[in-house]
Amino acid sequence: MLIVPLHRPLTRASVPWITLGILLLNVFVYFVLQSGDGRRHVAAMEYYLASGLAGIEAPLYAEHRGAGVAAPQAELLQGGLIVNDRWFRQRLQAGELFASPEDWQRWQGLEAVHRDLRERIFTDRYLLHPQQPTAITALVAMFMHGDLGHLLGNMVFLLLVGFLVEGVLGGWRYLLLYLGSGLGASVAYVAWAYGEPMGALGASGAIAGLMG
Repeated sequence: MLIVPLHRPLTRASVPWITLGILLLNVFVYFVLQSGDGRRHVAAMEYYLASGLAGIEAPLYAEHRGAGVAAPQAELLQGGLIVNDRWFRQRLQAGELFASPEDWQRWQGLEAVHRDLRERIFTDRYLLHPQQPTAITALVAMFMHGDLGHLLGNMVFLLLVGFLVEGVLGGWRYLLLYLGSGLGASVAYVAWAYGEPMGALGASGAIAGLMG
């Protein structure tokens, strides 16, 4: 049920400043800090495929996961999964899966370039990852969004619900509720998806807490 706050007139005294601040922060993160991430992601994936890293890692990933993977289709179909599996990449860095030291050294040279390309992607750096969750990614991921539609949808509900809830609780209690709800949703997500090679981002968990 969507409640439109028509019964609470917007005056200088009733302006939801914390809600507006949170909204502007989300917009800033998306349009400034995440700007260009799509292009950088494409560049990293193009290098991953063209350099031969995909061909090297696909059979090793099959060994890591304990399941057969059909190549070369797996290089394209599982490329995103392979590069986002943090535990797999830790094993590669340690040289555990390579047949010889020479193969490991060759991989290290290619991976150094690939890693540099991926570290330029703000979204990848601060994605809440259930294999490697941190306090900073749990916080920053609350203010990131996957695309413009994701951002707009969340911000509409933030304005509608935040306008009401901030007026009831007051600014600081409202802010604590927002942050606590978002961090609580992050903890629940990590507990549910722990070990999976995927990630989460967005303000949905915090906004759901306000709606509750």
